[in-house]
Amino acid sequence: MASIPTRAANLPAVLAEVLPQLDRLHLFLHGYDDIPEAARHPKVLPYLAPKTHEYRASGKFYGLSQEAAPCLYFGFDDDILYHAGHVDRLVRALRRYRGRAIVGIHGVRWRSPDATFRTRRRSYFFERGILLDHQVDLLGTGTVGFVTSEIPVDPPRWQHGDMDDLFFAIEAERRHLPRLAIARPTRSIAALDTNQDDSIWRATTRDDTRQTEQLHILLELMGKRPSG
Repeated sequence: MASIPTRAANLPAVLAEVLPQLDRLHLFLHGYDDIPEAARHPKVLPYLAPKTHEYRASGKFYGLSQEAAPCLYFGFDDDILYHAGHVDRLVRALRRYRGRAIVGIHGVRWRSPDATFRTRRRSYFFERGILLDHQVDLLGTGTVGFVTSEIPVDPPRWQHGDMDDLFFAIEAERRHLPRLAIARPTRSIAALDTNQDDSIWRATTRDDTRQTEQLHILLELMGKRPSG
């Protein structure tokens, strides 16, 4: 999980929900001066990261650099409540696909090779329930689970520091790993805040040019858009 100071008020509630579901939590405190009291917990491995840290906005993946052995890894955001059973649901899905998939709750599929990042898309929004697993083009990395040995992740190499979902999907596609928005009840996880002024999605709604460039690379890799 990564957190920024403007979301510090959310941390106690988010951590209270998620910590009972985990063995340990790598918490990337991006721009914090001190470790919040809620993060002083035996299961939390906190990292005070300056704003200039090379992981930029990709801190939820920082824990991968700290894990020596393959493991199951789960991504979390600091503005979502992950209710009891969330991690177990992801683990069961990984077992269904024998670890050869990326599974998650929030997914997007684009309907046209000429789509932009924000248009001609179907979203499997994370608060909505779905009855069956659906293969998607992209998963929100704040809801994913995966086997670390199946996909190397190195965010400092990524061209942009604010497109985790897209670059992670591209890495997965290059390794022929399907992305699945999995079956779940309504509000199995729930937003604490949405569309905050400092959110990456809010910035994308103003200009999605860079995101669309990377989306077209993903669609080409998937054979859903002509190359060139």
